Amino acid sequence: MKLGIAEILRLASEKSSRADKAAFLKKHQNTTLCLILRMAFVKEITWNLPKGSPPYKKGPVNGDQQYMLYQQCKKLGKFLNEPYATHPTMQQLKRETLFVQLLESCDPEDAELLIAIKDKTLPYKGITATVVNAAFPGLLEG
Repeated sequence: MKLGIAEILRLASEKSSRADKAAFLKKHQNTTLCLILRMAFVKEITWNLPKGSPPYKKGPVNGDQQYMLYQQCKKLGKFLNEPYATHPTMQQLKRETLFVQLLESCDPEDAELLIAIKDKTLPYKGITATVVNAAFPGLLEG
């Protein structure tokens, strides 16, 4: 069974050393994980959404929701500023509404992760740019 993105990051953060954290991330490498890590650490990737947590209803915790972030990751460009934006002319209210809908469809832990990376924080101790660079050399470069 494939782990959810937030679950991968949480489990990696529980490892004792940087090398173990990096090895765990590398073992679970996938496109969505790499995209999320880039969005969290690359300063040039900014979100066209207000800071903080929007009002949304957290969904129940079940295994089915962990795949939602994998399915929706291609759509995250809707929420970014240029040059990474896929829909730069979208009305702001629509963008914010779609983000809330995305959060409500995701596993609660993945929703919290999305809010954190939007604000350029990562809620997992020890998952740093150094660890990410050790796991995926070159991933965080421009």
